[in-house]
Amino acid sequence: MGQVIQASEVSEVVNKEFDFSVDKFPLFLPDNQRTPLYGLTRSDTGEIVEGTASKTKQYIPHTTEDIVALAEAASECFDGDIVCDAHFRSGHFIALRPTNTDRREVYNSSDPIWPSIVISAGFDGKAVIARCGYWRDNCLNLAMMSQVAGTKTSIRHNGNMRIHMDSLLLQFKELKSSWDNVYDAAMSMQQKTVKIDDFFNKIFTPPTPEELKQAKKDRKTKNWDNRNTIMKKRIESERNKILGTSAAIGDRATVWELYNAVQGYFQHDSRKKVGFKSDFDGIIRSANQAEVKSAEKLALELAA
Repeated sequence: MGQVIQASEVSEVVNKEFDFSVDKFPLFLPDNQRTPLYGLTRSDTGEIVEGTASKTKQYIPHTTEDIVALAEAASECFDGDIVCDAHFRSGHFIALRPTNTDRREVYNSSDPIWPSIVISAGFDGKAVIARCGYWRDNCLNLAMMSQVAGTKTSIRHNGNMRIHMDSLLLQFKELKSSWDNVYDAAMSMQQKTVKIDDFFNKIFTPPTPEELKQAKKDRKTKNWDNRNTIMKKRIESERNKILGTSAAIGDRATVWELYNAVQGYFQHDSRKKVGFKSDFDGIIRSANQAEVKSAEKLALELAA
C-alpha cells in the first residue's frame, strides 16, 4: 500500500489522487420544482457522492485544498521518507507513516510496528477526525486502537484550513505524541497469553451445543466455524513468520496476536463480501467494525 515520498511531495500526491472537487447542487422534485435541499456530486463523474445525506443552503463542503493542508500538517510529524495513501469513499481519507523513524519492535525484530496518522474527512457536517494508529509489517494491518489515550483528535472545518496551519501543526504534533501509548499497549498485549477460543467466544457468540451437534450445520454455525479457522490461520502464519518456524498454533496465543487476528480478519479477509474491495476500504471497515472495537476493549482489559 502507498508510495514512498518526501514530506515536500505530499501536496502533489494528494492533489493527483483527488483530482476532482465535490460540489453542491440544488435538488429538484420529479416535476422539476426546486427544493431547499442540496446534494453533493463529484466534478469528474457527475455522480452523487454515496453515503451523504441532503444538505442545506448553509452547508459548505470541505475542498481538496483543505485536505492537502491537513496532509501537509500531518506529514510534519515524521522525519525522512514517508508512505502516503489517499482514498475517497464518501469522503477523503489520508494515511501517512514513516519508513524508518519511530520503528518499534513488539515480540522481536521480526514483528515491527510504525506509527500511522489517518485523517478522515467526511461530508456529514462533523469535524475532521485524525487518529494515531499502527502499521504492522507482519500482517499488513493498519489498526487504530480508539480506546488508547490520546490517539484521536477532532479538527473543526470552519473554512480555509490553510490559514489555520499553525494550530494544525500543534494538533498533529500532540496526536503523534500518543505513539508511546500505542506502543505500550501493544507490549502489554504481547506479554499476556490466554486461550484462543475463550477470547474469540467473547467477541463472537458461539453456536450452542445443540447447533454444533447437528449433522448438517446451518449457515450461522458454518460462518462461525470458517471465521475462527481463518483467524487461527492468521495467528499461525504470523507467529511462524516472526519465529522462523512452521509449528502448529496450539490452543493459546498472546492477546496481541488475538487482537491482530480479529482486526486483520475484517481488514483483509471479510471485506470483499460486503463491498469493501480496496486495501484502504478494508482499513475503513475494520476501524468501524463493532467486533474489532470489542476485541480492543477485551485485549486492553486482559493486558492491564
